[in-house]
Amino acid sequence: VERVFGLSSKALMDLGCWKTLLVDEDRPLFERHITRLVQGQSSDLILRARHRDGSLRHLRSCAVVDRGEAGRGAGRLYGALQDVSESVRAEAVLRETLAEAQRFRVALDHAPSYIYIKDGQGRYVYGNRATLGLFGCSAEALVGRDDRSFFAPETAARIRAIDKRVLAGETAREELEVRGGGLADGRVFWQEKAPIYADTARRVVWGLCGVSTDITARKRLERALELQANTDSLTGLDSRAHFLDVAGKELARLRRHPAPMALVMLDFDHFKRVNDRYGHEVGDRVLVAFARVCRQNLREIDLMGRLGGEEFEVLLPDTGGAQAREVVERLLGAVAAVELRVDGRPPIRMTASAGLAICGEGDGNMDALLNRADAALYEAKRLGRNRLVVAAGA
Repeated sequence: VERVFGLSSKALMDLGCWKTLLVDEDRPLFERHITRLVQGQSSDLILRARHRDGSLRHLRSCAVVDRGEAGRGAGRLYGALQDVSESVRAEAVLRETLAEAQRFRVALDHAPSYIYIKDGQGRYVYGNRATLGLFGCSAEALVGRDDRSFFAPETAARIRAIDKRVLAGETAREELEVRGGGLADGRVFWQEKAPIYADTARRVVWGLCGVSTDITARKRLERALELQANTDSLTGLDSRAHFLDVAGKELARLRRHPAPMALVMLDFDHFKRVNDRYGHEVGDRVLVAFARVCRQNLREIDLMGRLGGEEFEVLLPDTGGAQAREVVERLLGAVAAVELRVDGRPPIRMTASAGLAICGEGDGNMDALLNRADAALYEAKRLGRNRLVVAAGA
């Protein structure tokens, strides 16, 4: 009694009935409890009472009336009180934990990302609704299976390699492009994975949790924008900025690993006459044809870009003086052989002038090489066009 109420047995007896210690809301329950006993029924319920120190206690009251063998008379009341406060609190915590877990599960199931948990062997323990939808299986069918059940061997092996790092204690944040056919082939995911510790203090890893987001559309957009920025919209050749960037890197590579290289500046001869006579639309078609012929007569390793207007540049890696001259002469011959017919009018003949600069020790950067090639091109045009002029050595 003293532990339950903080009162001595005498003090409780002096109260007459411990009902006075109950919270107001539970006193009607106590009255019904007594009514059941008077009617000869047993009663078992939990009531709330105040301890002497003011704390709230949950008490389980079990009682029965014994009216003797004949079942008559006032009888005796036998009852027991048990402090079940800890059990009640534990049950409340459990209910809240389960409710919170359910709310958390609902939130995860409404997340667009793929959220999952794996054990130390890389086997799935949990997957949210998006993950189950990706794999096309139920939660029960997911548990115990690894990525080999869902992805092509190449992709499954790459995922396992990432998982091993995480299970060793790392945190992984990286892209994964699914390849090799099968599920999600060609899609790109941004992955974030972290270890789950069985013993945080001792850094004992139990498994991992991961969040994967499908960024395929974003990557396609990035590639499209990059291609747009790096490509001349009319001819499909490299843009000026991209050409100079790649050419500059190639020149830097040659400084580390010496090899021959040549730069060609091309100019479509008398292009203004074409625009003036046929209009800009036909002029654009002529430039496209010119770029196509040039590209067809270059090697895969050669780089060609459009400077602007009717000016173009070509980078010839691993190409020395004599070979570079041969390439450019062949290219000019191919251009001169083209006859472009437009709307039944007389064919348009194309010729070009070229300035060739062979990379030398004095070409410390692309500007120096471009200046020499441009000077040679100017000379070719001064000499009457439709010709190649090789720049003096650097």
